[in-house]
Amino acid sequence: FAERDNPNALTYTLYALTLLEGDRSLTTRLAGVAIESALEVDDSFAETYLVRGLYNQQMGRSAQALDDWRYAADLKDAPQWVVEEAQSLRREYQTP
Repeated sequence: FAERDNPNALTYTLYALTLLEGDRSLTTRLAGVAIESALEVDDSFAETYLVRGLYNQQMGRSAQALDDWRYAADLKDAPQWVVEEAQSLRREYQTP
């Protein structure tokens, strides 16, 4: 994360990831808001799409999660670890 150019998108993304680990009611809704805020700051931040995929999966929106992980892996400047994690999550959750 330290190499990325936009600390605001990073802050929102990490905040969303932290909220996803908590209670599934208020914090999950706040995670969605943080994800959207991160995308408003930088809509090419691959880590945000990775986290939004986790959020969508947790919310029961598997197709949207798979789309987010595909997009995260396909972004030109996506860090290699994001590409690998997104591909792994797609394999794990993709229905045969």
